[in-house]
Amino acid sequence: MNNQYLTFVAVLIFFFFPLFSSTFYNSSSSFVQVQLLYKEADYILSSQTKTGSIKLTPSSQSIIPYFSNIAAVGLIKAYKITGNSTYLFAARSWLDWYSTHQNGGVDSKGIRGTIYDFKLLSNGSEVPTFDYDSSDSYAATYLWALYEYFLVTNDSFYLSQRKENILLAINAIFSTMNHDNLTYAKPDYKVKYLMDNCEVYLGIYSAGRILLALGNSSGIKLIEKSEAIRSSILSTFLTKEGYFVWAPGVTVNLNNFYPDLMANLWPVVMGVVDGNSSVAQKLFDLLRSYKYWDASISKSSAAMSSAYFSYLVGRSNITQLLFSKASVFYPNNEWPWHVAEAAWTILAFYYFDVDGGLVVSRFKVDETQSKISLNLTFGGYSNGTVKIFVPDNYKNVTITFDNDKQSPNTKKVRFSSVGLDKYLQVSNVHPEDKISVIFFLNPSNSSTPQSHEFYLFDLRVLFAFIAFVLLILVLFIAKRRSSQKFLLLFRMPLLCSPL
Repeated sequence: MNNQYLTFVAVLIFFFFPLFSSTFYNSSSSFVQVQLLYKEADYILSSQTKTGSIKLTPSSQSIIPYFSNIAAVGLIKAYKITGNSTYLFAARSWLDWYSTHQNGGVDSKGIRGTIYDFKLLSNGSEVPTFDYDSSDSYAATYLWALYEYFLVTNDSFYLSQRKENILLAINAIFSTMNHDNLTYAKPDYKVKYLMDNCEVYLGIYSAGRILLALGNSSGIKLIEKSEAIRSSILSTFLTKEGYFVWAPGVTVNLNNFYPDLMANLWPVVMGVVDGNSSVAQKLFDLLRSYKYWDASISKSSAAMSSAYFSYLVGRSNITQLLFSKASVFYPNNEWPWHVAEAAWTILAFYYFDVDGGLVVSRFKVDETQSKISLNLTFGGYSNGTVKIFVPDNYKNVTITFDNDKQSPNTKKVRFSSVGLDKYLQVSNVHPEDKISVIFFLNPSNSSTPQSHEFYLFDLRVLFAFIAFVLLILVLFIAKRRSSQKFLLLFRMPLLCSPL
């Protein structure tokens, strides 16, 4: 290899490798999210047995209802976003399985309404372990999943069939609740965990809403009880510094991911604290100083609840970073990845969402450097609101409703913000409606969600550093093969480099 060729290679590496890697890193975030959503929903499906149970992983023999409940919530969100009824049917099959395996009588610890962990034997039978990690959280997440199912189906008949199971789950929660409205993990483990009680808040709230939907006025008392639980959580676990303790009286080290740091995600994840509230934003400011995204996804940790937390506090840039990290560390959903991590990934999908009785029956995304086009067709049973993520480099937006253009300034369309993220919200959308949104972008910026915060480690810096090292290596080889005159001639383009 002659010196001129080495020089040419060095310049190519230095100037074009960072550009190539930047393009790779900034690939369409919308397509990445859509692919992830389908991948993780299908992963949960592959973990479900013919009986309806959801195993911890496709190859696992363990059925842990707590994680399976969260997986069901993820499947329901996947159905709401894609309209694929397979996901909804799988979630209902799990809810049926849970209901039939619930302890109607007194369990091994002396309470009713709980459910044991199960093991899958080689002959296909499912046998109980006669133990569970917690009595409060299993019941609470079941009620949450049941309520999410109702929200997307409006199937009150199904709820009426499950009324006895609902009351049993409520009993399991209240069996370990103390006078301060906080629960112990289980009768023989009297620790009041922050994470468990956040789940209890959401479970009791969900139960209240379910009973009201069934015409049972006792649901009002449960909703009031959930507010009492929320107040107790804030007064017991929230410190004056702005972070939460994972249990009363413990010393917290936020450099320790679990349970210290991870528990701090749960008040937001479970809705105890609104993501846009001052409490949540202060909590985020504190947790970002510990770079929670690094501890969440690593060679030994797969905690995608952090991606959902980031979405809820309006930091989609961190959500996207965690998506990218997860695809690097766990490209094939290797352990410790499991069905709940798949569900948190689905729940963190922020590109668009719907509420009310809406379901996205069909969607199409087209994305270029100059614009992003999103076409949505809706189904469902009643009107609702559509929320669409706004890229921060957009310069204009057009919206078409059934081929009739309307201004974004009308009362039907408005912009809203959560943290640093901006959303376009369209209210009073009907089932069978079609909406087309086009964001015109400033071509100088990528369409990947960006942030004006500078604490994130940018992979492009890493790629540029690698390119620089390769350049030095090539120059070292050239130095050994060239004269001093050659090196002097090469100094000028080196001084003009972008670094």
